[in-house]
This record gives sequence, C-alpha cells and structure tokens, in this order.
Amino acid sequence: MDKQPTLFEVLPVELFHVIFEYLAPHDLFMAFDNLNQRVTCILARQPLFIPNNRNMNISLYFDYLTSIIPNHLSQIVYLHLSERYAPHALDYFISTVPLEAYNWPALKAVIIEDVPFHALETLLDDNFLLSQAHFLSIDIGAHRYHHSEYNNYDFDIILPILEYLPELRSLYIRMHNHTLSNHSFAIDQCCPPMIIHQNLHTLMVHECSRELLVLMLNDGHLSQLCRLRVSLAW
Repeated sequence: MDKQPTLFEVLPVELFHVIFEYLAPHDLFMAFDNLNQRVTCILARQPLFIPNNRNMNISLYFDYLTSIIPNHLSQIVYLHLSERYAPHALDYFISTVPLEAYNWPALKAVIIEDVPFHALETLLDDNFLLSQAHFLSIDIGAHRYHHSEYNNYDFDIILPILEYLPELRSLYIRMHNHTLSNHSFAIDQCCPPMIIHQNLHTLMVHECSRELLVLMLNDGHLSQLCRLRVSLAW
C-alpha cells in the first residue's frame, strides 16, 4: 500500500517549534502568520529570540517596536539591544515598548551593547524587564561610543545590577574604569551596602577594581558563585 506523502502542516508541534527557532521573528510572522488555525496556535506559543537591532534598517526596527514586540511580549526569551550603528535606538525602545516586568514573563537572556547611561539606568529599574533575567551581558567598554558617559566607579554599575536583578545566574560586563586613583577611599565612603545574591553562579568582569572584587567575594555575598573570570583595571 502506498504511503501518503507527509505534509508540512501535519508535522508534530514539537518539530514546528524546532524549525521556527531558526527564523528571526519578522521572517517567521511574515511567512506563517494567519496561515491556518493550527499554525496560528503554534506561533502563539513559540519562544521568540529578538535579534541584534544594530543589523536592522530603521523601517524593520520600527516594525519590531510597534508590532512584533508589543504583540508578543510574553513569548520573548532573548533580547539584544544596541546603539552601535543605531543612534537613539534605546530611546525609541524605552518610549514605545512596555517595560514592566510582568509583561516579560519568558525573558531569560539579554545583551546590551553600547547604550547611553540614562537608558541603562532605566532598564535596571527593579520592576522593569530585566528583573527576571537569568543571563545578562553589558558592553560599555572604552571602545564603545557611549563609554565617556560612564564616568563612574565600577561599583556604581555592578552593585545596582546585583541588587535589582535577583534572578540573575550569569553576568558578563565589560567596562572602562575611569576613576581608579581614589578607589579605596570611594569604596569605603561612597559604596552602598552589598546584598547577598542567592542565584549568581557565573561572573565575568573586564576591568574590575581590586577593591570591588574583594568586596564581592567577602562574607558570602555571592553565595552560589562557581565560575569567576575577572581582568583587573590598572
């Protein structure tokens, strides 16, 4: 007896999810949105990985901000935000997209690259979208356009991250420490109390001061830490 050919639309749901992971969200919805009721239901449960916006033209980026992201917030697992080659992209994002954490229940991994200081401060609010993230990567190093805005001690950047993101498991941060000459005095006089972080197991910091490193490793502040990679600032 001849076998009937297998049709794409009758594949198991699990295979659809695997196939769809290889497509950027705009390509996914362009090709399959409203195709039929079954595919529409599968799309509504598909984890979404929002690609690096620096590679998008302005029209596509606005399509993400006004249509794709707002309509699928609860499905977004990964988000890449950058102003490298994309001026004011973070301001558009912050002014257009709901930032409250309850809108982002699936978000687990975020990469932030070369963003203004005020934008990073907004994203780090303890009730906003990063508060449930498990993986965070921030690149504000000296080779980035906005690095001069971060005229801070390293503890001004790292300690709020640890305080406001209690679910964080892995943190990578690349910064440029501008003010090392009085660091010992500053960490004694100006540094806020460090909390005990219950979940962080991986920490990688480029240009960390010795004072901050000692503070983080003392007294069980990072009680679950099992992987540490640090380059010290000079």
